[in-house]
This record gives sequence, C-alpha cells and structure tokens, in this order.
Amino acid sequence: ATHKKYGTKDVKIRGLSSTAAQKIFQDKLAEPLIDAIGEYFELPKGDVSVDDAFIVRYATDSQRGLAFHRDGSIVSAIISLSDERDYVGGGTQFMDGSVYRPSQGGGILFGGQRLHGGVDITRGARYICTIFFKCGGLSCRDLAVLKDKEEEGDPGIWGTIADVLGVGK
Repeated sequence: ATHKKYGTKDVKIRGLSSTAAQKIFQDKLAEPLIDAIGEYFELPKGDVSVDDAFIVRYATDSQRGLAFHRDGSIVSAIISLSDERDYVGGGTQFMDGSVYRPSQGGGILFGGQRLHGGVDITRGARYICTIFFKCGGLSCRDLAVLKDKEEEGDPGIWGTIADVLGVGK
C-alpha cells in the first residue's frame, strides 16, 4: 500500500527488474511529464523528480475504487493503461464532481494536495500508472497525512497548540 489509510495493491515501478521497462518509464512518462510540470505548474524543471510510481489495478473481484484522499506529492499524474472497453465505471473524481477517464495512454496532472478519489469499477478491470512528483526535497507526504487526520476530526498538533493558547473555545 502506498498510503497507510488508503491502501492499494500496487506494483512499484522501481521494483521492476527489467531495465528496458525502467527506461521506457523514464523516457516515455517521467521526462515528458516533468517537462509539462515545469511549464504548467511553473516549477524549476531541474528540481522536479519522481518520488514514487506504481501501477494499480481496480477490478470488480478486488479493489473497486479509492475513497477521497490527498497524495503525498507536490504534483500527481495518473496515466490510463487500460482500453476503456475493458471496464465500466472508474475514473478519477475531484470534490467539484468532475470525473476524468482518459483513454489508454492518456492521463491527468494535478496538485497532489487536491482531494480526489477513484470511482468504483462496475465491470472488468482498469489499470493505471500513478506517479508522485516532488520538487527538490518537498514531497507533501507529511502534509497529506496531517490533512487526512484533520478531516477525520483529529486536530493533530494544531489542536494541541489551540488548546494551550486557549484559542477556538
């Protein structure tokens, strides 16, 4: 699982033993996406790198979808690996109600702290490649966990500080 609360059954890209697969990932996905992140998110391209990358399977006989969550990344990418005829349902949904179901080989880039979830599959299986990007040493992993706790009603350190200062009572 990549995220403790929102567990998925992943195949880590860095765990692939094939150097050819690693090269394809780097040349065909990582590098073009880093270029796009530099342009559209106005981040210094030389500082943007892959923090984590994995393939996830959503299917009716296993994990169907994923609850709303934040990623531990500055920018996230989701690339569709499946032909849309291989499944029904699925897609990436954002809190504003928008749902993205890119065709095979297509994908989306978004700020990793934007709440999103995986829409349930109702037939077949859908495979995606998820990539978390960091910029320099910034990855947002700790921030994502903190915000998830706050949304569950755990105020974390901010609640402790508020209690000590007598704020918000």
